[in-house]
Amino acid sequence: MYRLIFKLFIFLLFININFLFSDVKNPVDVLKNINKDILTIVDKNINLVDEKLNELLGEYIIPYINFDEMCLFIVGKGIWKNLSIDKKNDFIYEFKKLVIKTYSTTLNKYIRSKVIFFENKNFDNQNVQYGRKIQISSEIETIEKGKNLHVDYRMIFYKDSWKLYDLIIEGISILKGFQAQFGNDIKKNGIDFVINRMKQHNSG
Repeated sequence: MYRLIFKLFIFLLFININFLFSDVKNPVDVLKNINKDILTIVDKNINLVDEKLNELLGEYIIPYINFDEMCLFIVGKGIWKNLSIDKKNDFIYEFKKLVIKTYSTTLNKYIRSKVIFFENKNFDNQNVQYGRKIQISSEIETIEKGKNLHVDYRMIFYKDSWKLYDLIIEGISILKGFQAQFGNDIKKNGIDFVINRMKQHNSG
């Protein structure tokens, strides 16, 4: 009897998981919606100065970024897993502010440019699992004809949706840039030193 119940439970669980993931949004559609919403935000706040507009864009983009994945990469798995929850939260809090400035400034710079997103041929919404990573390529039209900007979006499937964890502009990774900026300091001077460094930068 117990075996039958257990098998039935596994069967129902399998059905529910397949049903859940079969309804997963295509990551390209997620990016298109973000792009559309950002244009709406700009149109509604056209009279704001760049600093205030960047804040709005930053607040909007936060739910679409996986900060845990970014911080894990920057700090390193070995160090990150040994940090207390409070210390991790302190780092994420300051890093989040830094990322908002970086992403929102980049978004604002090309806000009126036409963006063409390319489908990833390897994407299959029937086989999406937690932690699945994917890279979506795009071209952003610039003022100079024939010199479009190539941007790659690295995304991870996290908590039932696709989240950004890196932006690669013309081959230059923002995530690796942060790692180069803070990685050595973390190893040499410790996590508190870098948290304070970010605090100073964010308050400036």
